[in-house]
Amino acid sequence: MNLKKPILSALFASALLLTGCHTPSSTATAAAPAPTPAPAAATANIAGQWAWTCCEGNYLGEMTLQQNADKITGRIFDNNDTTGGAVEGSVSGSTVSLTRTWGDDFRQDYTLTVSDDGKKLAGKFDGTQDTRYGAHFEATRK
Repeated sequence: MNLKKPILSALFASALLLTGCHTPSSTATAAAPAPTPAPAAATANIAGQWAWTCCEGNYLGEMTLQQNADKITGRIFDNNDTTGGAVEGSVSGSTVSLTRTWGDDFRQDYTLTVSDDGKKLAGKFDGTQDTRYGAHFEATRK
């Protein structure tokens, strides 16, 4: 009886399994594909005219913003001010960071969120403020 043929077949099958190859009777499954990364959030467009209110409704005014990619510039005017404060900042996705400066040493730093429809900004500010009222800020696109 010739034992070489069954022994060689068994050795060949073992070698295929060890090297990652498989025979048609193998039950190995393919690896799942890597998940596709989520697309980056689009940067909101906040350029234009806005009507704003803050500090429990005690202050209101208008704001004009210009946008170049993610950079923001403009002016914020309140109901008692005709010159307005200069605004500089940035937008990333729906998050807006603005700094308003006016006079010799007045400054406010705003952290705002743009609504899904792009018609509202809401958030808070730190810096120069009337401490009798909160620092909540809202603006509506005109």
